[in-house]
Amino acid sequence: MSVLTACSAAASGPDDAPTPVHVVLTPTTDPARSVTLTWRSSAPAAEQRVVVRDDAGATATARATGKGTAHRRYAGTDVPAWTATVRDLRPGTRYTYRAGPSGHTVRGELRTARTGLDRPWSFLELGDTQVDNDGVPARIVRQAMAAEPQARLLLHAGDVVDDPNDGEQWDELFGALAPARALPLLASIGNHEQCKLMSCESGGAEAFTDAFTFPGNGVAGQRPTWFRTDYQGVRFIVLDTFGGDLDAQARFLEESLTGDRPRWTVVLMHQGPFASREDRSSTDVFYDLWPIMRRHDVDLVLTGHDHSYDRGYQGDPDGPVVLTSNSGPKEYPPSDVDWRRRGATRVVWAKHVSTYQVVDVSRERLRVRAVVGHVGERAVPARVRVGDVLDSLTITRSGNDKTVSQGRGATG
Repeated sequence: MSVLTACSAAASGPDDAPTPVHVVLTPTTDPARSVTLTWRSSAPAAEQRVVVRDDAGATATARATGKGTAHRRYAGTDVPAWTATVRDLRPGTRYTYRAGPSGHTVRGELRTARTGLDRPWSFLELGDTQVDNDGVPARIVRQAMAAEPQARLLLHAGDVVDDPNDGEQWDELFGALAPARALPLLASIGNHEQCKLMSCESGGAEAFTDAFTFPGNGVAGQRPTWFRTDYQGVRFIVLDTFGGDLDAQARFLEESLTGDRPRWTVVLMHQGPFASREDRSSTDVFYDLWPIMRRHDVDLVLTGHDHSYDRGYQGDPDGPVVLTSNSGPKEYPPSDVDWRRRGATRVVWAKHVSTYQVVDVSRERLRVRAVVGHVGERAVPARVRVGDVLDSLTITRSGNDKTVSQGRGATG
């Protein structure tokens, strides 16, 4: 079954028909037995639902609830968003689904997570896409899905669009993500989605929070832009580095890293602890969040924001790996000024090179590859080509011991 079915209406925007557009899957806190779908549709509330069917013909149904009508001033559309969570599914099972109002449903497929790390698997990660999503980012997603069809999850480090109140940009984003629509998505919110460091109005990131429905973990003060979920042996913790409540997030991060947890831990957030632009500093993230990650030995920290490729560590080379990437055409010249200011080591960097990341997960190791998806003018390294592996490293665990192979990338 094609995963592109629901995207034909997106080209003309969501205002034209009740057929759902901007359809996205997101994990729940129990991704082996449930899944959440979110979409936009102008059909009446009573008609919105999701029906899933397994290969044996068994079905499950969930009625959708409205997320409210977006304000055009903040989201570029006033078409309502809907969400439905289908529960009591079987782990590691392929399903097809129909979502939306009767007579206007879209069709797609999904696969529930397995209950643990009983076999190797892979996930993909994007840095900032942000601008012209129907250009470079769309090509990168198509490339990643063609090269890694076995991937089971997609991560995005934030700044999914440039202007959150431009509805066409959301159309372009979901069009770009169409080849990966069968993959559940985890996205951290960037500064652009909430109009931080830029001049616009987001209504409290209304477009972003309507577009995606992420799990809640029941902690005091939790907002829908930061959360965690355990997916096939990996604890994914997603943070909101421009949310203005880093104290609450720090408590959540501490709790999420304390006690029993899965084999591996990955933190996804827009702004990392070390800025990769000479005129930037990540002071709040560095002081409020980064010490907790170091103390609890997080394995991998995936970030964006600086529109370059940079990877390194602070102190112990076998401690947390920090990787900053860019998956769009917008490029900044990288710098290690803030890395050095913070006593960190930048192992690999690239200039005007956009990538996607492939993370292969097994019980013994995480293998991370940064694959070139776009090469801009005056790129460094100069001879890099689309499809090349720009950088790779392996994080290995044996008992209580962990080692990081600081493999030298093309600029290392």
